Amino acid sequence: MRFRFKTILEISAGLSAGITAGVLAYNRINNEVKALEKPTFPSKLPCTGLECPVTRWDPNWDLRNCESSSNDLKMERNIILIRHGQYENHAQTEEKMVLTELGKQQSMAVAKRLKTLNLPYRSIQTSRMIRAAETAKIIQNELGKIELGFTNNLKEGIPSHCIPPVPGWDYEDGILYTDSQRCEYSFRQLFHRLTKPKGPTFEIVVCHANLIRFFLCRALQFPPEAWIRFSIPNCSMTWITIHGNGTVSARCVGEHTFIPAHMLTF
Repeated sequence: MRFRFKTILEISAGLSAGITAGVLAYNRINNEVKALEKPTFPSKLPCTGLECPVTRWDPNWDLRNCESSSNDLKMERNIILIRHGQYENHAQTEEKMVLTELGKQQSMAVAKRLKTLNLPYRSIQTSRMIRAAETAKIIQNELGKIELGFTNNLKEGIPSHCIPPVPGWDYEDGILYTDSQRCEYSFRQLFHRLTKPKGPTFEIVVCHANLIRFFLCRALQFPPEAWIRFSIPNCSMTWITIHGNGTVSARCVGEHTFIPAHMLTF
């Protein structure tokens, strides 16, 4: 009797395991089949046109729509944003926040990349902060005789509130106000279409991660509060093209394939 009872238990356990495995296998196969099926989409978008401001493009964002609107390549502006190299970020004063040896190597890497592209660069603009100025000078030395200009408007700062907020990151409202005004001014000064056929033109701007991320959001008409969601490596390249008809394209964002992996820093 014991033998029969034991045998029945073993058979029941085996059947239970088999059924469970079969059910799991069926569910897995069934889910895979469903995943391959054509997804269902709503018959119409939740909002379109003026009813959906998030997707609406402002064609006159630079207030030059009446002056020029052309698809001619001669009306194309290319702004190549370069973040400075790694620097001594633990220094006590700004004057001592110079490039590290690695930062100089990163700067040379992006300089060689720009030289390889062999584009007719018109100018180099840079932040006056020493880490950016050093990076810009290394680029200028590699590219040759290109005008180099310095401006305080490209200094690092907090361009806007962050959404979502960064935990533990506090800043004074006064600093946010002055920085955001300066960053917005810099954007309007730098980013606009050509008013006369001069191009395509190519300009290099050496500045800081926060500004590059903010400029990218503003140029593409993304919410500026999203700037913190991007990550821009040291000496990476962000290439923005402004077409004659006012449309804007990001050809690359934080591109760093020319920097060896062991030299990559953020």
